[in-house]
Amino acid sequence: MTLSETDSVLSVDPMDIQNRLEEEMRTVAEARLQKDVQSHADMGAFSDSRVGVKFVKAAYKPFVDAVRSFVYPTERKAGRQQRAAGILRDTGLEPEVIAYLFVKGVFNWVFKSLSSDRMKRIKRVSLCINAADLIHTEWRLRVFEQTEGRKALLDKIMRDMDRRTYPKEWRLRTIRMYFDAERVEWNGWTRREKLLVGYSLMLLFRDSTGLIEAPKDDMYVSPTPALVEAIQKAMQASATDFTLYWPMVKKPIPWSEDRNLFRGGYLGKGRVRPYPIIKGATKRDVDRMLKMDWSQVLPAINTLQETPWRVNRKMVEILDWVFNDLGDGRCDLPMPNDIPLPPIPFDYDTNEEVKKAHNSEVFLIHDANRQLISKRIAVISTLALAKKFQQFHKIYFPHNLDSRGRAYPLPAFLNPQGPDYSKSLLEFAHSEPIEDDEQAAWLAIAGANAWGNDKVSLQERADWVVDNEWWIVECGRNPKANTKWMEADEPFMFLRFCMEWAGYVEAYDQGLPFYSRMPIHVDATNSGLQHYSAMLRDPVGGRSVNLVPGLDRQDIYGDVAKETLRILEGLVDDPDVGLMAQGWIAFGLDRKMTKRQVMVVPYAGKFSSCMEYTRDGYLDKLKAGHARLWDKQEDHPRVIFLAKCIWEAIDNVVVKGKEAMQWLSKASSAWSKGMNKAEVEDAYDRRLTWTTPDGFEAVQWRDTSRKCVLNTKLEGRVQLVYYEETGKLDGRDMSLSMAPNFVHSLDACHMRMSIMKAMELGIRHFAMIHDSFGVHARFMPMFIRDAVKPAFIEMYRDNNPLKDLADKIPFKMDPPPVRGSLDLEGIHESEFFFS
Repeated sequence: MTLSETDSVLSVDPMDIQNRLEEEMRTVAEARLQKDVQSHADMGAFSDSRVGVKFVKAAYKPFVDAVRSFVYPTERKAGRQQRAAGILRDTGLEPEVIAYLFVKGVFNWVFKSLSSDRMKRIKRVSLCINAADLIHTEWRLRVFEQTEGRKALLDKIMRDMDRRTYPKEWRLRTIRMYFDAERVEWNGWTRREKLLVGYSLMLLFRDSTGLIEAPKDDMYVSPTPALVEAIQKAMQASATDFTLYWPMVKKPIPWSEDRNLFRGGYLGKGRVRPYPIIKGATKRDVDRMLKMDWSQVLPAINTLQETPWRVNRKMVEILDWVFNDLGDGRCDLPMPNDIPLPPIPFDYDTNEEVKKAHNSEVFLIHDANRQLISKRIAVISTLALAKKFQQFHKIYFPHNLDSRGRAYPLPAFLNPQGPDYSKSLLEFAHSEPIEDDEQAAWLAIAGANAWGNDKVSLQERADWVVDNEWWIVECGRNPKANTKWMEADEPFMFLRFCMEWAGYVEAYDQGLPFYSRMPIHVDATNSGLQHYSAMLRDPVGGRSVNLVPGLDRQDIYGDVAKETLRILEGLVDDPDVGLMAQGWIAFGLDRKMTKRQVMVVPYAGKFSSCMEYTRDGYLDKLKAGHARLWDKQEDHPRVIFLAKCIWEAIDNVVVKGKEAMQWLSKASSAWSKGMNKAEVEDAYDRRLTWTTPDGFEAVQWRDTSRKCVLNTKLEGRVQLVYYEETGKLDGRDMSLSMAPNFVHSLDACHMRMSIMKAMELGIRHFAMIHDSFGVHARFMPMFIRDAVKPAFIEMYRDNNPLKDLADKIPFKMDPPPVRGSLDLEGIHESEFFFS
């Protein structure tokens, strides 16, 4: 039974509605599973479906051992099967590739017999030839690659198809086109040879896996009853894998260390896939989780998921109007329909240049349309959920944590952590009065921030709203007539503010109280660097990220841009790079061209990321209308040069933060080396853990599980992971991921501690996105003053996270960086710590 609009006006028990919603979620999950399997089966690719992949992995392991022994036997005998082995050896294909492709071919054909109402029998000849044909095509690709001058071409084709996420049928069609165009000589297998190879491998598959029946005197092959039953059970069990979590209309079941750490917040067993408080936790985590001190963690997460929300109907109407009625891609939304193809030129068949240009344009449009699909689905799904849940007075978003302690809502698409258009649809279910000018100013500040006027003082942001009040109110009252709101950095959140401000102005003019439901967010100034500066008591870094009082708003992204210009100016006389330095100075640098590079630094960003973001920033400026100052062919070396200068500037500005990141990387590496020498059977017992100031135990664990990586041309890069651990830690992976995981665990702790302190103040409604904290406007002055700032100061005044981590590592390593003289208490007086 599905829910109707009338449910909102009838006296229906929320428990009953929630049970019905969960039944509907189960039905939707089953439909999504069937669609996934059927769509793959229709293309003859059951092995690529969610269920099929599991069976391929299970069958591959015993089959690959048999294929190795078959293709490269210890002693060779005469006979047809040995001839088949010789044919396979002559291809030069690895046994692993042969086994993987053949297993996929078998399951693609086996499922055809199960996908109809009446089980069909599979002709042995068809299965053998078609499964062998996958191996044959892979061999042909290898031959094409090894032909003189073709390797670079094929590499380019495959990279392009991987980058553009080509469907498999597109891959095959494109590859065949190049085969024909390049006219590479090819002497492949005859049909008889395909049948011989396929038959020999089929017998191996039957004997090594026991999954098919192929009697010698029967011309048909059939899945064993055990395989049929296993597929049917997998289909039933996999339905919950396709669960698309929805908001709840009843408070989620609270997390509890004595009763509920593993089944989640939804009501019904079997209807919705259960989930643990920590994503990905398994049986081996049970003891660790039961011993953890949850006393300061669970109350914060329960309060977060018990915050009641509701859908703003007016914003749903506007989003629908912009996306479907205007439909021209405004406000960073994708267009609802594909970009139309250009008409075929009249001289298309007679003018080769015209034909080439037209085909290129068509290709780019097809590519753009494919890349719009996922964005379009996200908007459509968000709208559908918003319309479904707008009838309810209160909805809730169950949350859980990742291994670092960061909190995430379970429902996808429509949730408080979504993109601009999604967040704008949600508001607190409970309203709170705006009682004085300071509270009203915070509402105005939220509007200025959403517009993009967030680089000035708080007072200037509030003044900007007052100065522009006439058109802000007009946008709020009639957003379809006055569309200036679309010019904002976050257009939908800004429009939501316009509506709120229009209501506030109207109530104020009439001398009436105004009750606000809009969440007001304040954001950290580069949260990662704030945490590093605080844990190292770094006065220089702390100044750049607004931990020091009495200063104008500091902008570390702008600081890096200025330092980059200083470096460029010092190179203008260099005979090798002077011209490039002069070119970038003339082009002009601003904070937008250095922001993303600086943002990834606290999370162990590498130079490759810096170079990628530098290129993106440059291209963005060109798209925005900035004049091109050199030929396009010079872009690549100039971007690399600028990226090196930005990277050097970051080193000069973010000195202590980089020291902390490098130390964390070395600490994790030392732990891995030391623990890998210890006599411990399970790699999981070698995990590195640390406890955040509020008691959450974060885990750093990257094992060297045995992996089989198949580089195929037909399938792309295939990674089959055996869950047979070596018992060792992956030192390189541990080292690379340590810094981001460590700092994320601390910003998650700050969020939870801020919630706990706010609860003591009587605040109960929160809109939290990692390092962006939101409450009602009424509570914002108190929230920042008495919760957000004290929680952060307490974290680093009473704790030394780097020293605590060093004390846990018994192996030889350098001590953590020396702490400086930053006075944490000064954060109390910093206007821009969170703003």
